[in-house]
Amino acid sequence: MNRLLPALLAALPLLAVGPAAAKAKTQLTSFELKKVNSGKIVTAVEETTQAVKTVTSVGVVNRPARDVFLLMADFKNYARIYNSIEKADVEPGGSSVVIAHYLVRAPWPLEPRTVTTRTWLAPDRHEFRWERVKGTLKEYEGGLVAVPASGGKCIVYYSAKVDLGYDWLPSWFVTWGQTYVLPSIIHAIRDTLTKREGPYWANGVERPAFSIEP
Repeated sequence: MNRLLPALLAALPLLAVGPAAAKAKTQLTSFELKKVNSGKIVTAVEETTQAVKTVTSVGVVNRPARDVFLLMADFKNYARIYNSIEKADVEPGGSSVVIAHYLVRAPWPLEPRTVTTRTWLAPDRHEFRWERVKGTLKEYEGGLVAVPASGGKCIVYYSAKVDLGYDWLPSWFVTWGQTYVLPSIIHAIRDTLTKREGPYWANGVERPAFSIEP
C-alpha cells in the first residue's frame, strides 16, 4: 500500500538549500499518501498565525526526478510553460545561484506584477529554493524538490509563500488562491514532460537534455 513511503521519508530534510524560509509540508498522513499514490495532488496550508502563509502541493510525476528538476530549473523558458508568466529573463553566469526577472500577468483591470528572484540550486538532490529580491510582488519565496520513487517516477513537493502586493486584497484570499494555483503547477509539469505539444516544444527552443522525452 505505501509503496512510495521510502521516498516520502527521504524527503523529510527538504528544502535545505539557501536561507531558512517558507515552512513546507514534508510529511503526509496515511490518507494523503493514499491519495498521492492514486495520482491525486495533495495541497496543504501552513499552520501559522502569520497573515501570509506557505502553501504546499505534493503529487506524483511519471518521469524521473532529474527531468522534473531540469524542467523547473529552466527559468528562461517559464513563459512557455506557465500562462501566468508573460516574460522571463535570466542573468548570465549563474550556476548554483540564479537571478531571474519575471513579468507576471494579472486579470484586467489589475496591473501586472514584477519580481526578481534569487534561486539556490542543488541538482544532486533535485531541488531548489528561491527568495524575492525586488519587484511589485511584496513577498515571494518557496522551493521545489523531486524525490525519486519506484518505476522511474518521482514525488514532487512545490511550496510557495506569496504576497501579490495589492494592499486592498485580503491575505486569506491570496492564500485561498494559492491552493488552486500550486496544484496547477504540478499539472503543468506532468503535461509538459509527457505531451510533446505547446510552446515549450516548439522548434528552435533551447531546452535541457531530458532522460525521457514525449
